[in-house]
Amino acid sequence: MNIDLKTKNINLDPPLRNFCQRVIVDLEKYIRISKTVPNGWMEIGKTTLHHKKGPHFRAECQIFLPGRSLRAEATARYLREAITQVKDKMQRQLKKYKEKI
Repeated sequence: MNIDLKTKNINLDPPLRNFCQRVIVDLEKYIRISKTVPNGWMEIGKTTLHHKKGPHFRAECQIFLPGRSLRAEATARYLREAITQVKDKMQRQLKKYKEKI
């Protein structure tokens, strides 16, 4: 699966990159349904630079499958929490897609 990783208002250090790669590998289990290689992107970052309270990290992911495009986004107080929420949402959507096929 070809997933581009984008960042906004944060630096992508190696541990964070590894965490995102593990999330993508987890999602690949659910995508092994078609003969084509799916493409997509994942964007992580801060919503604003001046935000002090509340959820200010966001993660967004979109995967292009044959005949369908799946998208999930989440905001949370911590970046890894937002990424995990997006992974869970994408897993649910991929399971539904797989059942329909």
